[in-house]
Amino acid sequence: MHRSIGHLALLLLVVVVPGCTMAGGPAPESDGPAPVRLSENRPSAREEASAARLYLMARDSLDAGAFASAAAAATGVVQDHPGSAVSADALWVRARAYERMGDRTLQALDDADRLLAALPGDDARVPAATLLRARLLAGLGEPAEALRAALSVQRQIPPSEDLSAWVRERMAEVGPDDAADLAAMVDATSPLASVVWVEAGRRLRAAGRTEEAADLGGRAIRAGATGDDLEVARALSQNRPLPGEVPERVTLAAILPKSGSPSMRRIADRIEQGIQAAIEATGRSETIELQVLDDGGDPMAASALVQAAERSGAVAILGPLGTEALVAGADARRSDIPMVSPTAFEVPGGRRDVLSLSAFDPTGVEALAEWAAAGPVGSVAVLHPAYGPSAEEARRFAEAYRSRGGDVSGMISYEPGQTYFEEQILAALATRPQALLLPIPPEDVVALAPQVTFFGLDTLGIRILGTGGWTDAAVLQEVSTRHLNGVIAASPVRPIDASEGRRRFLDAYEARFRRTLVDGAVEELGYDAAALVLQAVESGAGRADAVVPMLERQDAFRGATGDLTVRDGLVRRSYSIVCLDRGSLLPTPAGQLPVLQYRPYPPDPETDSIPEGPGRMAGYLCPQVAPPPAGMR
Repeated sequence: MHRSIGHLALLLLVVVVPGCTMAGGPAPESDGPAPVRLSENRPSAREEASAARLYLMARDSLDAGAFASAAAAATGVVQDHPGSAVSADALWVRARAYERMGDRTLQALDDADRLLAALPGDDARVPAATLLRARLLAGLGEPAEALRAALSVQRQIPPSEDLSAWVRERMAEVGPDDAADLAAMVDATSPLASVVWVEAGRRLRAAGRTEEAADLGGRAIRAGATGDDLEVARALSQNRPLPGEVPERVTLAAILPKSGSPSMRRIADRIEQGIQAAIEATGRSETIELQVLDDGGDPMAASALVQAAERSGAVAILGPLGTEALVAGADARRSDIPMVSPTAFEVPGGRRDVLSLSAFDPTGVEALAEWAAAGPVGSVAVLHPAYGPSAEEARRFAEAYRSRGGDVSGMISYEPGQTYFEEQILAALATRPQALLLPIPPEDVVALAPQVTFFGLDTLGIRILGTGGWTDAAVLQEVSTRHLNGVIAASPVRPIDASEGRRRFLDAYEARFRRTLVDGAVEELGYDAAALVLQAVESGAGRADAVVPMLERQDAFRGATGDLTVRDGLVRRSYSIVCLDRGSLLPTPAGQLPVLQYRPYPPDPETDSIPEGPGRMAGYLCPQVAPPPAGMR
C-alpha cells in the first residue's frame, strides 16, 4: 500500500519556508482522502504496480537527499503512468525535488500549479501545496504574489514561528501599495494577522502614510500581538518613533585624559579629533552631540564620569583609554551603556558590552594557523612575550594549528622589554622546527628581526611567520628589507589606495579640520571607535542597550584600521595572509610558500672548481617574486 499526500496534509502540515520541509512522505491510502489521478486513463494492474515501485523509489530518494534521482523516478510516474493512484503523489515529490535542486524553481512551480489544479478546492491537501507555491514564487523574486498565495489559505494553517518569520521577511520586500493590499486580505482570526499588520504598518509609516499605519497598529494590538510586534504596534498606533528608528538627536560621551601629562593630552586630543571625524562622516553632525569628560588618566575619576555619562543619556561611552580605567569604569556602570575604548589593551572578561579596538583579536593567528596547515609549513616553533596580547596570540596559534594537524615543536617566551634574544633563538633552533612564528608587537620586531638574520635562521631553511606587528607602518619604514623579505604575516593592513574605510576617514578628517593628516594612527582608532557606535545607531540602535547587539548582527564595517566586526565581546578585524617583499605586502593564498634561495658555492681554492650542489641557502623570497628553479627558466 502507498501513502497519500492527503494524510500528510492532515497530520504533518508544516509550513514551507526556506530550509524547512513542508511535509513528510505519504500515508496509507485507506487512512486519508481518495487518491488524485492526473489522468482519467486508468492503467493496467501491472502498470499500477510499476508506478507504485517508481513512486516509492522517488519518495525514498527525496528523503535521502538524492534530489536528482527523486525527480527522475517521479517523472517516470507522472509521464508514463499519469492515471495511476500515485500520480499526484509523484508530482508532489517531484515538485519538492526540483525545488531542492536549486536551479529548477520554474519546473517546481509548474508542478505545484498542476497539482493544485488537479486537487478539489476543499481538499485538505490544498494548504500544503499552496504554501509550496508561495515559497517558489518568493524564490523567483515575487514577494507580493508569494504572500497573496500564502494568505489565500491563512485560515487553514496552524500557527507557526517559521511561517511568521517567512511572512515578516517577505513583507520587508514589498512596497507600500502592496503592503496595504496584503493587509486588507488578512482575517482577524488568522495566525498571520498581527505579523502582516505590523509589517504593513512599518512599510506605510516609512512611506509617510501615518494614519493607515496607526490603524494597522491598532488592529495588530486587538489581534493579540505579543513581544516585539506588540511594541511596534503600540508605537504605530500612537504615531511615535518605532523601536530601532534613528533618533533625532544622539549623544556620545568620551572619557579622555584632557588634563593628564603632556603626552596623554596629545593622545587625548588626537583621539577626540578622530571621533569628530566620525561624526562628520555621518553627514548629520548637527544632530550628534559629543560630551568630552576629563578623567586626567585617573581610573577613580573615570568611574565617576561613567555615571555622569549615563545620566546624560549618551548611547555609548568612548573610552577610557587605559585598561585599568576601562575596567574600573565598567564596574561603576548602573546601566547597560556600552563602552568602546580606542586603545585599552585588555577588556573585562565576560562582558560583551565593553569593547576595545586595541585588545587581543584572535582572528589573525587563527587565519595564519589555517594557512600554515594547508601549506603545509611543517613543524613550527613559537617565540613570544611571556604575557600580554602577544602571549595570547601565541597560545591561540598553537591551539588552532594543532587542531588542524600541525606540529608545534616548542613554545619559547621572553620578558617584555627584552632587547637581546640569543638564548631564546637558540632554544627555538634546538626544537628543530621548519618554521618560526614570532607573534610580537612592532617595537619587538624592530629589535628581533635583525637578530633572526644574524643567527642565520633564514639560511637554515626555517621560514619566518609573524602577526600584525610585522606589517606595522613603522616597522616597514624602520627595519631593513633584508630582515623582512620573505616573512609571512597575518595582517589587517590594507594598501592605502584600496582602503575604502581609510579614504572615508581621511575625507571626513580633512572636511572637519581643513588640513591634511600626515600620521593618523591615533586618530584612526578614535574614528573607528565612534564610527562603530554611530553605525549601530544609524542601523536602528537608538538605545544604549541596543548598540552592541546591533553590532553583533551586522557584517563587517569598513573602518580606517581595517574591516571590523564585533563578535563574542571582541572587536575583530578581517585579516589577510601576506608575504613581505621590499616593503610591500603581497597577498599569499594557502599553498604558496616562500621559496628558499641559494647562493652559488665559491670556487674551491685548491682546484678552482665549483663544488656540486645548488649552493648555500640564502633565505626566502615571496613566491610571487622568486625566480623559477634552475632548469625551468
